[in-house]
Amino acid sequence: MKWGNGRILFRHAPLGSGGTCGHGHADSLSVLFHWNNVPILIDLGSGQYNGNQDIRNFFRSTIAHNTIEIGGINQAKILGPFLWEKSYETTLKKAEESPILYAEASHDGYMDEFSVLHTRRIEWPSTHQIEIIDFFQGKGELPLRGAFHLGKCRNVSRKGQIIEVDFDDFIFSLSFPTEFSLEIYYGSKSPFLGWRSTIYGKWEPIHTIVFSNDIQKDLQYRIILKIAENRVATSGINPES
Repeated sequence: MKWGNGRILFRHAPLGSGGTCGHGHADSLSVLFHWNNVPILIDLGSGQYNGNQDIRNFFRSTIAHNTIEIGGINQAKILGPFLWEKSYETTLKKAEESPILYAEASHDGYMDEFSVLHTRRIEWPSTHQIEIIDFFQGKGELPLRGAFHLGKCRNVSRKGQIIEVDFDDFIFSLSFPTEFSLEIYYGSKSPFLGWRSTIYGKWEPIHTIVFSNDIQKDLQYRIILKIAENRVATSGINPES
């Protein structure tokens, strides 16, 4: 999806390649976002293939992508360093430019375990505002955890349920519903969050926003993303690992 200085990649592909989903990452309905060629919501890379399998599994896990984890498990079950039990099914339901630019897709990765279908809709009502709407059809009383992984920035500040990210030439903000708990990680080792890997076998700290809540039956919520250009952030936080 492209508009003005913005670029969005909305992932709704099958998991990996072939019957074993080789090299797959559990990233269904993940969102990547660039503004004026600056990476804002990013992919974290692969980390490593061998060595510590906890590191390997993190970089291909659901929480390591800009999407939603339900019930504390990945969208698919890991069987080995390159293997998954099976792929989820994904469906692109809608993609239109009128009356607003939007796309909507779903995946069934949590149907077998929890009987929950996750649908995500990306709405782009104006050049500087994007809205992410998540729907969960099925039973409730399940823990929900989502993440947004940020590209290189000057600092991150929180004002209630709004998080502002200073990218020098613009401020990127995320507004969350009041019922969500928010945490910001930067190079944390416990839990292992707030890292990206641009070179095989190495990783560097980045800011990761984790939001959480419990799914109620047929839950729906909206997260609003905004770009404000030529502003200066007044405060910042850099959470300790």
